[in-house]
Amino acid sequence: MAMSVQLELKHQQVLSMQQIQSLNILACSNQELAEVMNQEFLENPMLESDGDKTGDLISSLDKVYENSTASQQDDNYGESEENKKYPDIADTRSHNIEDLLLSQLDSRKYTKEHWELFRILIQCLDDEGFLKIEPIHLAEAFPYSENEIQDAVDTLQKLEPVGIFSRNLSECILKQLSQKGIEDPILFQLVSESLPEIASGNLAQMSRKYKLSTEELKKYIHIIGSMNPRPIMNAEKEDSQFIVPDIIVRRENDGYSIQINDNWVGNYRLNDYYLKLLKTTRNSELREYFEKKLLRARNLLAAVEQRRKTIVRIAEFIVKFQRGYFENDEPLKTLKMEDIADQIDINVSTVSRAIKGKYIQYRKTIPLRDLFSSAAVVGNNQNEYSSADMRDRIKSIIEAEDKSKPLSDQKISEILKNDGIPISRRTIAKYRTDAGILDSRQRMFLKE
Repeated sequence: MAMSVQLELKHQQVLSMQQIQSLNILACSNQELAEVMNQEFLENPMLESDGDKTGDLISSLDKVYENSTASQQDDNYGESEENKKYPDIADTRSHNIEDLLLSQLDSRKYTKEHWELFRILIQCLDDEGFLKIEPIHLAEAFPYSENEIQDAVDTLQKLEPVGIFSRNLSECILKQLSQKGIEDPILFQLVSESLPEIASGNLAQMSRKYKLSTEELKKYIHIIGSMNPRPIMNAEKEDSQFIVPDIIVRRENDGYSIQINDNWVGNYRLNDYYLKLLKTTRNSELREYFEKKLLRARNLLAAVEQRRKTIVRIAEFIVKFQRGYFENDEPLKTLKMEDIADQIDINVSTVSRAIKGKYIQYRKTIPLRDLFSSAAVVGNNQNEYSSADMRDRIKSIIEAEDKSKPLSDQKISEILKNDGIPISRRTIAKYRTDAGILDSRQRMFLKE
């Protein structure tokens, strides 16, 4: 039995960690990238920022802390019994907040008196969602006992947003940490005891008090800052969702100016102090630590710059190619990611990552992906219909439907087939979802 040895050459591309990081950065929206940069800033001493994120957070906490720990003399509780004045109770409260809170309660469990008390307590909330008036003082102003008021407060404190009806900022943040399953005793101690020190920016004193490094303390402050310090204000904003564009287009003479909406990135740079320390230190372990952190910081900054260049090139091509759409509301021209990849000599997967989750603003703000148009469906008359065409057609059919009898996806499919456009129910559901339209049952529920 003869044996032979054969050599075979294969070309296999292996991505380095730097390349993988660069691709991940490219896929980030501006908001996601801001979070990545901030997290690296918290963990990497070789990276510094002109706009100190910890300083911004401290300033924000300072304002909230002052408002949420108002002195009792402002509430006139220190006056004599005869001259005691109770804080004014707001006679109006946003119906959105009242509806948001009361809709979470089971109407069968509470009496008419309960609902009246709930509404009174909601009106007693301050502008940030805190209840600073003690039940004993409310009992003196309204025909309810202190126990009844406390029971009602306990019920309302369990509602969303988490932290509503807290007495102060510390209690509000502690509730949110518990709700997220965070059980770090040092973090709880910081929130319970040291919000004033955080607000004053005295990090050195706190590092000594809790025996934490500055980096560890900054991480804790970042977690605290990610909590919601103003339950009502954020709840009121939930109805209005704002899209921050990643790419801003401006008309300049006969051309266009393409800008990435990430001016804050310029705030990040290498830390001069640690660069000098790296050159002068004789400690081999310290030098190795700083060298690794320096390489990581440089790779990140390089990936961010490459991301900017790639997105600008892609956006420039798209804006020029779809000029009729931008300027004259003409239908989108057929454009595939492969077309851009060929024209600017990059990989199709790079184009896909670059446009993922990004919005472009010129006269209006739209998803960058929506500017691509391909023949999603071919009609019986051989006419081609793009994804955007199909979304628009489905939207038009639903807008014209009998609101008391919303059309199912299957029915919409049949209507389009009768118009010479063969399309399945599942595809209808996909385009309907992409257009942000609820299904027939949800539309019926909202109608009711």
